[in-house]
Amino acid sequence: MSINFTLILEVISFLILVAVLTKIAYRPLLSFLDKRSQELKKIFDEARQVKEESEKNDQASKIILQAAREEVLRMKDMTRQELDKTRLLMMESAKKEAAGILQKAKLELTEETKLAREVLRKDVSSISLEIAKKIIEREIKEKDHKRLIEKSLKELGSG
Repeated sequence: MSINFTLILEVISFLILVAVLTKIAYRPLLSFLDKRSQELKKIFDEARQVKEESEKNDQASKIILQAAREEVLRMKDMTRQELDKTRLLMMESAKKEAAGILQKAKLELTEETKLAREVLRKDVSSISLEIAKKIIEREIKEKDHKRLIEKSLKELGSG
C-alpha cells in the first residue's frame, strides 16, 4: 500500500484549515454564543425578578385594597350607627317638644275655659238680674213670664 503524497498534503491542508478555522471562526463563534447565552440568562433572570416583584406588588395591592374595603365598611357602619343615634335623638326631641306644645295647649284651654265660665256666670247673673227687674217692675202673668223668658233667651242668642 502506498500512500500517496497528495493525500498527505490534502490531510495536512485539511488539518491546517481546521486549525485556522478553529482559531479564526470557531472560537469567536463559541465566544459569541457564550456571551449571547449569558445575556439571555441575564434577561431571563431579570424577567423572573420582575415577575416576582410584580406578584409581590399584586399581593400587596390586594392586601391594601382589602384593608381599604374593610375600612369603608367600618366607616359605613359607624355612619349608620351615628345616623340612627341622631334619628333617635331627633325623635325624642320632637316627642318632648310635642308634649310641651300639648301641655301648653291644655293650659291655654283650661284658662280659656275658666275665662269663658266667668264670662258666662257674669252674663247669666246679669241676665237673671235683668229678668228679675222686669218681673218686679210689673206684675206678670204666666203667659207674660214665658214670653219674657223667650225674649230674653232670643236676645242672648243674638247678642
